[in-house]
Amino acid sequence: MPLVAGSPSSVQVDCISLVPIAEEQPIAAAAGGVSYDRATNRYTLVWKTARSDAGTCRRLRIELDDGSSYTDVVRFR
Repeated sequence: MPLVAGSPSSVQVDCISLVPIAEEQPIAAAAGGVSYDRATNRYTLVWKTARSDAGTCRRLRIELDDGSSYTDVVRFR
């Protein structure tokens, strides 16, 4: 499935309440890339994060053009 424009995206969230702290931003293609493997039906995201993300949490969102949306919260060490 193709991705919706602006997907994937991420936003910094409070690690306890998961409430967004900033505005959601697309993950720039220059920061990584998204690939899809039809054989395994799996997406792979290469996401280069900043050192300043250490100790923070971010919510990652991926939206597909079929209307489905997937989210996960990542805590950076």
